Amino acid sequence: VATRPVPDQKPVLDKKSPAKKEAVKTDIRNPAVQGADGLKPGRAETAFKPEKADSPEKKSWPAMEALASKTSTFRVIGGDERFIAFDNQTVWDTKTNLMWAAKDNGEAINWYGAKKYCEKFRGGGHTDWRLPTQDELAGLYQKSKTQQYGADQNPLHLTPSIQLTACCPWASETRGAEAAYFDFSDGAGWWFLTPGTRVNRVIPVRLVK
Repeated sequence: VATRPVPDQKPVLDKKSPAKKEAVKTDIRNPAVQGADGLKPGRAETAFKPEKADSPEKKSWPAMEALASKTSTFRVIGGDERFIAFDNQTVWDTKTNLMWAAKDNGEAINWYGAKKYCEKFRGGGHTDWRLPTQDELAGLYQKSKTQQYGADQNPLHLTPSIQLTACCPWASETRGAEAAYFDFSDGAGWWFLTPGTRVNRVIPVRLVK
């Protein structure tokens, strides 16, 4: 299979109105019942539901031109109309121009550990990895895509090019003792105490320059 260079410049995108979020709402969990996602009972959590974006039109992305313009080469091993997966464990989102790790860290992690994990991550030889924002994680959510991470767990909805071992990777935002995360089983952004739970993970991200 022919090798192609890793992209590091932004493709020319068609102008399009971004997806909007609905107003913030608060969900008070029943204090007598522990949530199936492992969160502590009785917590008041703030969430948003990303509004479904308009169905994207078929575009002719200049991805191959961007790939051909670079000198570092990695083999393309998969992808779809939006995502390009490389053999160096990175995935390029041609819609947002973000590069993601192809898989999460693989085990429960608190928010501080997640931040440190991203800072030390060296996927593709890059050194500018960071925690994604909640909006960036929400941008990966695709209701039509499904991946199962446990027989007794709800399926996750995102591209199969990015593999998760649990539903809820951390986001970069914090407020007091809480930090944001995104749940790929229900498509909602949430806040919880920074120690987290057994379902919190981390997916490093960087901007393709």
